Amino acid sequence: MIWFLIALFLIGLALALQAGLVAFAGYVLLGVYLLSRYLARRWAEDLAAERQCDSNPRDVGETLEVVVTLRNTGGLPILWVLVEDLLPETSAS
Repeated sequence: MIWFLIALFLIGLALALQAGLVAFAGYVLLGVYLLSRYLARRWAEDLAAERQCDSNPRDVGETLEVVVTLRNTGGLPILWVLVEDLLPETSAS
């Protein structure tokens, strides 16, 4: 939110001082900021993850295959994503 206010202040200052190039740079900064916020929110909401594994009890040291499937449910492509999957220390039952 602070970046939005700073960009608006700079645009207002540039318009008051009749600095057209600085005002244009402020418009571009504001546009990039708003576009990045929109895309980040949209991509986070459109990404769905599903974890599949068997629920048989395991002893310490045994291995287990876990399959994580990511699905983009939105219309916009997601160019890059970092996924981190954590397993709980205790069972949920």
